[in-house]
Amino acid sequence: MSDAGQPAPAAQPSARPRLSTRKKLGFLALTLLLGVCGVESLLQLLGYPKGLMTSTRKMWATDAERELGPFQPSTRVKIAWPLELAYEAQINELGLRGALPAADQPLVLCVGDSTTFGSHVTDDEAYPHQLRASLSAAGVGATTLNAGCPRWTITDQTEFLADALPRLKPRAVVILFCGNDLIELDKDPARERALRSRGLWSDLRTRLAIPEVALNLSLWFRRKQLEAQGRWPPEMRPDQMRTGDWARPYWARYAKGLEQAVALCKGAGARVLVAAFPGYKELEERACEVERHLPAIVRQAGAEYVDLYPPFRASPLGEGLFLLPHDAHASAAGNALIAGEVARALAAGWRE
Repeated sequence: MSDAGQPAPAAQPSARPRLSTRKKLGFLALTLLLGVCGVESLLQLLGYPKGLMTSTRKMWATDAERELGPFQPSTRVKIAWPLELAYEAQINELGLRGALPAADQPLVLCVGDSTTFGSHVTDDEAYPHQLRASLSAAGVGATTLNAGCPRWTITDQTEFLADALPRLKPRAVVILFCGNDLIELDKDPARERALRSRGLWSDLRTRLAIPEVALNLSLWFRRKQLEAQGRWPPEMRPDQMRTGDWARPYWARYAKGLEQAVALCKGAGARVLVAAFPGYKELEERACEVERHLPAIVRQAGAEYVDLYPPFRASPLGEGLFLLPHDAHASAAGNALIAGEVARALAAGWRE
C-alpha cells in the first residue's frame, strides 16, 4: 500500500532495446545469404551446373598459351548451348580444332567462322574433316586442317593466314563465307576480349548453378520472344538485322579484306577457293543477297568461287541439312554436302 492508502501501480515490463539500422541490415543480408546458399545447394542436387557457363570461356588461349590458332592447345572442351545440341571439341597442339594433318601429304587449309569450326557437330562431322574422305574419293591425295573459329570474319581470317601460311605451307586454302561475316566486321574489340576472359569471376561462375540457371532462363525467354516474332532459329544471312541498302559498304569492306587474304595465299603459292554457307531462309529465295554480290567479289579478288546454293536447294530441308529447330548451323549431313562440293572443285584443278 502507498502512504496514501492506495495500491502501488503494477510494474511495467521493460521495453526491448530497438535494433540499430546496421544490425537490421546485417540480419537481412544474412537471411538473403542463407536463402541463396539454400537455392544453390538445391540446384546442385538437381544436377546443375550442366556446363553452359563453360561452353566457350575455357576454349580461348591467353597470349601466353597461344600457339597458332585462337584456342588453348591440346585441350578438350564441352560446348553445351543449346543443351539439346551439346557436343565436345578436341583442340590440337596448334590451337585449332580436330586432328593434326598428316605431314607427308599436301595440305588443304579450311578457314572460316563457326560454319567451318563445325558448331554443334563432332570433330569428325565438321566439313574440314569430312573433306579428307571426299578428296580421297575424288582422287586427290591431300589432307586437311580445320582453321575455323566462331565469330571470325575476313579480318580475323586474314590475320590468321599471315601467321599460318609460312608455317603450314598449304597447297590450297578454302574460305567459307557466312552471312553474319558482314555484321561482325563491326565487332567491338573490348566486348570480344570480355567474351573470352578467364578471370577469377568467370572461373567461379562455371562452378555455381545459379548464374547458369539465370542465363538459361534469360535465353529461354529470349527464344520464346523470337519464336513469337517468327525469327527463331536465327538466320545467318547478311540482312538478318537490317534492311535496305545498309549492306553495300559492308560488302565493300569484305571485298577489300578478301583481296588481302587472297594476295597472302597466292604469295605463299596456295590456291584459293571461296564458298558461302547457305542460310536456310536464303534457300527459299530465287537469288539471295550473297548470290548477287559474292561471286563477283571472289572473281575480282582472284579466287575461285564454289557455289553451294544449287546443291543445298536440290536437297529438301526435310533431309536434315540444318540443325533445325534448335539451331541454323549445318548438321553432319549438311557438312558432308559442303565437303563433297569443295572436293569436286579442288579436284578439277588439282596438280599432284
